[in-house]
Amino acid sequence: MKISLTRREVESLDLSSDDRLRLTTRNGSAWVTLSGTAEDFILTSSSPVELAGPGRLVIEALDGDIVVHLGFSRTIAGNAVLIAAS
Repeated sequence: MKISLTRREVESLDLSSDDRLRLTTRNGSAWVTLSGTAEDFILTSSSPVELAGPGRLVIEALDGDIVVHLGFSRTIAGNAVLIAAS
């Protein structure tokens, strides 16, 4: 899955308790947070972000256009199963 954002544009997604997520980008930077956690992250090409649900994921483009690539996996019967990758 890909999310394209322009400077200061915001996107959000709801994650379930079984969702695991890896965010990557090839250009730009974005602020990333997940409700229910104390940390915020800065996503850059050299710093991917990995998060686990539940919570609302919020991504904001910081300094220009950015394409965020999301890789989802879900735990099913104790095993991580890849749901989507980009």
